[in-house]
Order: sequence, then C-alpha cells, then structure tokens
Amino acid sequence: MKSKKERLSLIGVIVGVILGIIGLAVSLNVKTNFGKTTIYETKIVSESGYELAMDIFVPKGVTSETPAPTILVQHGGNNCKEEMKMYCTELSRRGYVAVGVDMYGMGDSQALPDSQWLTEGRGLYDAVKYIRTLPFVDTEHIGLLGYSRGGKAASESLQLDNEGNHYIESVY
Repeated sequence: MKSKKERLSLIGVIVGVILGIIGLAVSLNVKTNFGKTTIYETKIVSESGYELAMDIFVPKGVTSETPAPTILVQHGGNNCKEEMKMYCTELSRRGYVAVGVDMYGMGDSQALPDSQWLTEGRGLYDAVKYIRTLPFVDTEHIGLLGYSRGGKAASESLQLDNEGNHYIESVY
C-alpha cells in the first residue's frame, strides 16, 4: 500500500505529463496557425555555391494559382532563423509567405570564406533569388525584414538588387 506522499507524487507526475502534452499541442498549433500554415524546412545550394537553410511558412490557400506576397525575415548576428519564427508565424497568419533565413555561417547554413563574407547579403540575397523560383510566391511583391546584423544584410541585399535585378519591393 502506497503512502499518501507517494500517491500525491504520482498524481503530480501524471498532471505534469498531461500539462506538458497539452502545452506541446497548443505550441504546435499556434506555430502553424492551427493548421492554416505549412512550414517547409529547406536547405539549398545557392547560386553562390553554398548551403543556405530556410524555413518557409506558407499560408493555407496560397498556391501557384493564388501566389502571395513574400517577406524574408533575417535574424541578428550570432543567432539563427529559429529566433525569427514568431515573426514568420505572424506574417503567415496575415497572408504572407514568410521565409526565415539562416545567414551564411550561422544555424544550418554553410560558412563562407572570409573573402566572401560581405557578398550576397550574407545569404539573404541568395534566398531572394531562390524564393522567386517557387510557384506560390508573388514575385512582384517581395520584402525584407531584419534587425541588427539582419538589418545590415537587408540593406546589403537591397543594394545588390538595385544594381540590376529589382526583385525587392520593400525593406523593413
């Protein structure tokens, strides 16, 4: 026969497990807007020849027939795309395709040689060129959002874009 203390401990463990499962389910549903957003974890070899990791948040109803404006979201220095998931989640709730990008040398993206660190917007502009190939992206409406070093990457990407392609509509 178990003591009262042992029974209370067992009840506490059971309640803790149940609350953990509920928390996990709620978290997953919030991240995907309760199933209205599909998240693709993608790693490509960019035009620059390096591996670039991205998370692409696609709202329900966005297809090649109904493409959506896209915002690429860039983290700050010494971080990774996971830091920006809350922004991507909110943007996708509002109908945008949102793309969290790992800068080269951070997260799951490949490190660049020192001589190329300041080229291609630290990976952000390579991501812009890639997402333009996706059928559900409205290529006339592409924006960049970044803060700290991500803001610098957005500025560098816009400068590269202004030198010829004009893919980027706005920078935040």
